[in-house]
Amino acid sequence: MIIDSVSGEKTSADILIQDGIIKEIGSGLTAEAGTEIVNLEGSYVSDGWVEAHTHVEWEGGQVGLDPERTYPADGITYVVDAGTDGPLNYEFVHNKLAALSIPGKSYLHVARYGSVRRGKELLEPELLDKEAFRAAYRDFRDEIIGVKIRIDPRVNADIVSTLRASRELADELELPLIIHPTQCPESLDLILSYMGKNDVYAHTYSGIAPCILDEKGIVRDCVWEARKRGVWFDLSHGSNNFTFEVDAKAMAQDFVVDTISTDLHSANILGAVKSMPETMSKMLYLGMSLEIIINKITEQTIRMLGLKDKTLGIKVGKKADLTAFRVESGCFSLIDSVKVSVSIDKRISTVATIFGDNLYLPRKTVFLK
Repeated sequence: MIIDSVSGEKTSADILIQDGIIKEIGSGLTAEAGTEIVNLEGSYVSDGWVEAHTHVEWEGGQVGLDPERTYPADGITYVVDAGTDGPLNYEFVHNKLAALSIPGKSYLHVARYGSVRRGKELLEPELLDKEAFRAAYRDFRDEIIGVKIRIDPRVNADIVSTLRASRELADELELPLIIHPTQCPESLDLILSYMGKNDVYAHTYSGIAPCILDEKGIVRDCVWEARKRGVWFDLSHGSNNFTFEVDAKAMAQDFVVDTISTDLHSANILGAVKSMPETMSKMLYLGMSLEIIINKITEQTIRMLGLKDKTLGIKVGKKADLTAFRVESGCFSLIDSVKVSVSIDKRISTVATIFGDNLYLPRKTVFLK
């Protein structure tokens, strides 16, 4: 069942792929002898999914995942590193992206060494080095798509001044700004005042301050105002930044995230996050339709990230870029970042991922490096 990523329309058909190109789409297709048959009866096929917020590599391999065996197996055909490393060690991320069999881009962290512990992130003022950032962007401008900052006081000693400097860099280089706000003691009004069109607010459904909900559980006015200005609100689940409670209350007020992403890394792949299908299943449980979920990990994410090399549509003559998945029925459980567990009767699981002439099957284990 082919599902259109934009309209949600569904069409039952077979798909013939030769040399990585879609050659034919139709009912009852026959294949020449020797053709590999992938039986997708009872499955959906959509455009390949985009992971908008993850971490492919920290300097020294701290992230611990094997991205080549993780992302395509989870249905991902385009991956974006959410600013793991900074201008003085970005080559670690670059080399990992270059080695992947699927395409990828990255945000660049404003701190010299990004999130690496030895670099102290932004605990010292000189660690935000504008000239180093400009130089790294010049070297990797085809790959770097935005400016990343974390404003957690545990890693940032001067939140307001570094926010201001990050805003200045983003404006100077005409790049969007992505903000990780967790634990920030400043008001959400102030944080969002630094954000405008095409900037990305990460960890939207986090229960940790500064929460998008006020003390009465109402979506704050500054959040609605930021959305009107064109700020994108991304799920970016993460180890500590997604709760069923915040999600349900926000969605009940029609405040729904623009995009769905995992913030997957070695510290949460065995915990709350696990995978993109697991994260999608949580949104299905909370009442989001399958069609909208697919839209938010394809068309909406492509728009948010400004990906010009990722096109939509399952068409004859196009390079194969497909994710096959099922909506399984049964008795399953999900857990959020604060260890609240829920029982569900439907979940999303990948069946196969096809990118060009590569076929990836679902992972049965976690591949640590």
